[in-house]
Amino acid sequence: MIPGPRLWLGMILFGMAALTLRDLRATEPNPDIIPPLLASGYVLRNGMVELNFNEDMDPDQFDTFGMSMHPTAEGPGSIHLINLSSGVLTHGTTWMATTLEAVTPGVPYSIYIGPGAVRDISGNSNNEINQDLGSEILMVAIDETTRWTYDASGLDLGTTPDTPFHDPAFDDSDWLEGAALFGRAPSPTVAPIRTPVSSPSQGGPVTTYYRKRFYNPFHTVEWRLNTVLDDGAIVYLNGAEVLRLRMPEGAVTHQTVATALVEEAVWEGPFHLPGDMLGPGENVLAVEVHQYGVNDEDLLWGAELSAMVMYEVFCILPAVRLQPAALTVTEGEPFEFSLTPYPCGFDSILWYHEDVLIPGADGQTLSAAHADLASAGTYTAEVTDQGQTHRTSATLTVLPALRLDRIEIDAEGHVWLHHNAAELGGEAHVQWAEVFASPSGEGISWTTYPNGPHASPFDAGPAEGMRFFRLSDAP
Repeated sequence: MIPGPRLWLGMILFGMAALTLRDLRATEPNPDIIPPLLASGYVLRNGMVELNFNEDMDPDQFDTFGMSMHPTAEGPGSIHLINLSSGVLTHGTTWMATTLEAVTPGVPYSIYIGPGAVRDISGNSNNEINQDLGSEILMVAIDETTRWTYDASGLDLGTTPDTPFHDPAFDDSDWLEGAALFGRAPSPTVAPIRTPVSSPSQGGPVTTYYRKRFYNPFHTVEWRLNTVLDDGAIVYLNGAEVLRLRMPEGAVTHQTVATALVEEAVWEGPFHLPGDMLGPGENVLAVEVHQYGVNDEDLLWGAELSAMVMYEVFCILPAVRLQPAALTVTEGEPFEFSLTPYPCGFDSILWYHEDVLIPGADGQTLSAAHADLASAGTYTAEVTDQGQTHRTSATLTVLPALRLDRIEIDAEGHVWLHHNAAELGGEAHVQWAEVFASPSGEGISWTTYPNGPHASPFDAGPAEGMRFFRLSDAP
C-alpha cells in the first residue's frame, strides 16, 4: 500500500506545483510599487507650467486641487499661491498645465503636489512633492532686434573653405546682416519675413547659410530649438551638428537638395538639445538651409533657441544685452538704449560711446532728448557682477534732418529759404500762411509754393501783417 500512495501523492504534488506556478504567473502583483517622482519642472515663456515625471503617468489621475505654486523665496506657506488649472499629458511623462493666475517673469517658483494628487499608469500615487521649478529663457528670438549674418552667394561654404562656415572661428565679417524670418513665400507666413532672400526660382542658390552669435551666462540643464523652415536644414552649435531636418544622411554640398518639399512652413519643435552643447560666454548657432529643387519658389528660415535653467544655478556670468541692438533716428529726435539684465543682477554699469567713457552714465538705460550727428556710433555697456565683466554693444545711426540755413528777401519781395534738401537727396516743400486772430483760433490758411533743391521762394505778400512759413521734406 505504501508505494501506491507515494506515487499518488507525488502526482498530486506535481499537479499542484504546476497549478500554483500558473496561478502565480497569472496573478503576480505589479512589480511597480514605487510612487512617481517629479524629475523636473519649468515655467515656460508662454506662462504654462511643464512637469516632467520619471515614468508614464495616468492622464485621468491629475488632481489640480492638490497642486499649487508659490514664490520660492516665500516658502511653502506663502500667501501668494498660484493654483493650477487644466492640463494635458504629452509623451506619457510630461504634463503641461495652465495657471489660474499670471506668473511673474524672472521670479523663481516652487511647486507643491499633495499626496495622491497624481498617479502613474500602474496606479501608484505620489508622495508629497515640494520642488523648485526652472525657467525657460529665450536666448535667440525671431524679432526685429535679433540680427543674424547670412550668405546667399551660391558658394559651397560647408566643405570648400579651410574653415567651414559652421566653425565658431569662421570669419563672417563680409556677410550680409538681417533679422528672421529670412526668405520669400507667396502665401502668409507664421512670422513676418524681415529679410528677403531670393529662392532658386528667382535666381537664388539652392543652399543659403546663416550664423548667429549669442552670449550664454547660464549653467543650462537643457536647450530647446523651434524652427520655421522651408525646406531642409542642418543645424550646428559651436561647430557640432545637432539636428537634420529633411536632409539626406552623410556629407552634403551646396548642391544637395532637401529630401521633401514643404508646401507651407509652420513652427516645428521643440527639438531638445543637451545642456552641455553650449558653454558660458559666446556661442555660435549656424545653419545651412537647402531647397527641394532648382525651381523651388519659396525659402524660409527662422529659429528660436531657449535655455532651460534651474534657478539654483541660474547665472554664472553677468547676463545682459542692449535693446534695441541697432537703432536709427533722425537728427533732433530722442533715442534710448536699455540694458536688459536677467535675474542675476549686477554690481556696476559703465557706458561708453566709441570706447570713450560717458561721464555720469551708470544706470540701466542711456538716453538723450535730441540726437545730433555726433551721437552716431557704437554704444557699449560694461556690466560687472561679482568680479566678472561682460560688455554688450549696440549701434546708433543718425540721419541728417532738413535744415534751414538762411532766409533771403530779394528786391522783388520774394522770400528765399535756403536749406539742405539737396544734401538729403530730395527737395523741400514750402507753405506760408497769413494769420488772422480769432477767438476760436481758426483762420489759418496755408498756401503751397514751388519746390526747390537748394532754395525755395515764396511771395511774402503785403508788407503789413504777420506771416508764418513751414518747411518740410514731404509734400
